[in-house]
Amino acid sequence: MPLTDQIHLLLIFIAIVGSGLMAGIFYSFSVIVMRGLAELPVPEAIRAMQAINIVVINRWFFSVFMGTSGLSLGLLLVFTLYFRSWTSATVIVGSLTYIVGCFWVTGTRNVPRNEKLAKISADDKASEGLWASYLEEWTLYNHIRTGASFGAMLCYLIAAAAMLSA
Repeated sequence: MPLTDQIHLLLIFIAIVGSGLMAGIFYSFSVIVMRGLAELPVPEAIRAMQAINIVVINRWFFSVFMGTSGLSLGLLLVFTLYFRSWTSATVIVGSLTYIVGCFWVTGTRNVPRNEKLAKISADDKASEGLWASYLEEWTLYNHIRTGASFGAMLCYLIAAAAMLSA
C-alpha cells in the first residue's frame, strides 16, 4: 500500500474512533440522560441541564467533537479532489453525514436551545412550558446527531475495510 494510502487509512481510523465516541455520547444522552431529566421536577431538570451545558464545554469533549468535525472536512476535501473509487464515495458520504448531521445540527439546533435554556429561571412558572418544548425538540435533534455520528462511523468502517482488502 502506498504511503499516501497508509496516511489516508490512519486518518480514516481516527475518524472511526471520533465519530464512534460522539455516537456513544449522543446515544447516552438520548436514552439515559434526557429520560432521567424528564423524570425530575421541572425546576430540578432545568438546573441539571443548565449545569450539563456548562460542564460539557471542556477540552475533552471539544477535542473529539471539533477534531472529528475538522478531520471529516479534511477527508471530504481530499477524497473529493482525489476521487478514485466507490471507497472515495463512502468517505465522502461519511464526512458529509458527520459534518451536516452532527456538527451543523449541533450548531444550528441544539446550541441555540441550550442558549435559550441558560437564560431562563428554573423557578419561574413559565419555565415549565419552555422545558417541555426544550426536552422534546432538543432530544429529537440529539437523535439525529446520534444517527449521523453512527452513520459516519459505519461509512468510515466500510471505507477502511475496502482499503485493507485492496
